[in-house]
Amino acid sequence: MLSEFDDAFDVSQGIYRLSGTSSMEDLEQLAANADCAILASTREEILGGRTKAAIAAHDSLLFALGILVARLGARHCFVLADSIDAKTFLPAERFGVRIEYVSGAAHERTNRFDKACSAIRRRLVSSCKAKHANHATLRCKTINDRLELSARAASLPSTPEDIRAFLFGVESNDLICMGAWSLHKRCEDINVLQFNAKEHADLAVIKAWRMRQVQAAKIPRPSQAALAKDIKVEPGLKFVLAAPVVVGPTIWGVVDFDTTTASGAKILASPSALTVVLKLAEQIAQIVEARS
Repeated sequence: MLSEFDDAFDVSQGIYRLSGTSSMEDLEQLAANADCAILASTREEILGGRTKAAIAAHDSLLFALGILVARLGARHCFVLADSIDAKTFLPAERFGVRIEYVSGAAHERTNRFDKACSAIRRRLVSSCKAKHANHATLRCKTINDRLELSARAASLPSTPEDIRAFLFGVESNDLICMGAWSLHKRCEDINVLQFNAKEHADLAVIKAWRMRQVQAAKIPRPSQAALAKDIKVEPGLKFVLAAPVVVGPTIWGVVDFDTTTASGAKILASPSALTVVLKLAEQIAQIVEARS
């Protein structure tokens, strides 16, 4: 694994092994001196439940992953897992940590390992660029507070049951979801949802970025069926209202409201919703400038 990355990154010459004898202070020190981390997960434990047992990653790996995510952020942490078994308990994806699987027959493992490392390499390059662009300096609570307040403001005098709010950051030729808020459970994952400017050129968020102006779409394009299979987007969206986050001469990202209901579409088509989304974009731009 080291040989896959040492030509492009400053890789530690040692491997931190979770042997049970290393102290928590050592792990925290490692996290303090790193920008990104890759953990290798093996099927080491059996978790017992009331009615069934499940294969799981070792507790020490999950413990280390928690510290690294807290220090480096989910987009800067990666896991190489040797099992694609659906029963394997590895909750990293719930927190936006990218997992690459390398399991399979002997003749398949090398090819899958190469593909996994290539995918991580691309994400590492993207993450490093994001860090220099100050994407990583935004705290999740700050983002969510702004998104929630704006969604509630756009929905007045009703409760924001129909409105969802998202923040996307520009990374190279992609938009990456950095924050989201809604009253109900959503299928989109923060730090995982990603749109490419060429592949998804018809999306309102991409148009807002490229055209540097607010975009409103009654029927977002492309449809979910046309999106890449690994992109999870809420089906049945009826309306999207997106505005670019302008920092200096560049577009830093995009904020948007969307809805799956007719009542939500009526709200987002109103002048008041347009005012709120523009104000949200302005507030995010001010936060970015203050932290840069």
